[in-house]
Amino acid sequence: MRYVLPNVLFDDRLIIDGGDLSIELFATPGHTIDHASIFIPQINTLLAADAAEVPFPFAREAALLPTMRESLAKLAAMNASMVLYCHAPVTIGPSLLQANIAYFDKLEQACHAALERSVPAMPAEDTDVAALVGCTFDDAMPAHLNTPDIHEWYRTQGHAQQLRMMLEWLSRDPRSHTKDHE
Repeated sequence: MRYVLPNVLFDDRLIIDGGDLSIELFATPGHTIDHASIFIPQINTLLAADAAEVPFPFAREAALLPTMRESLAKLAAMNASMVLYCHAPVTIGPSLLQANIAYFDKLEQACHAALERSVPAMPAEDTDVAALVGCTFDDAMPAHLNTPDIHEWYRTQGHAQQLRMMLEWLSRDPRSHTKDHE
């Protein structure tokens, strides 16, 4: 295998006009800093890739949480009739975007309340952070996505890691919250 460097780059958006169809590539950072999604406006189809997934997209560091949530909001605002993901059933459609947004909204709400109760922003590694914050996977996950086939890693370690990152992010700049919690 031989790696070939790209000869076309873009920062925020790139439109490829193919005549009958155009492809809009646009930045949706969060899962990774260089993630991009694709929209085909003529057929109102969005390829979200890893920007959204079942049960939730995974931010790899606290600093990417707000960016990932902005990307989810951008994708949802497109109101695509068909949305395809790398890690979700084809039939799930656009509702997954709202479910992913709701998941992170619940985490933010629970972590904000926990910080107000003086929960440490960086709990010890062996701490059951879901119990400490008061937000289990079942509490945060929209019911229609909380199915028995969700891998145990997401229910335990994945959820705990997202809670830890949310605590860290909220403790850095409480004014940067996406919701009003007063």
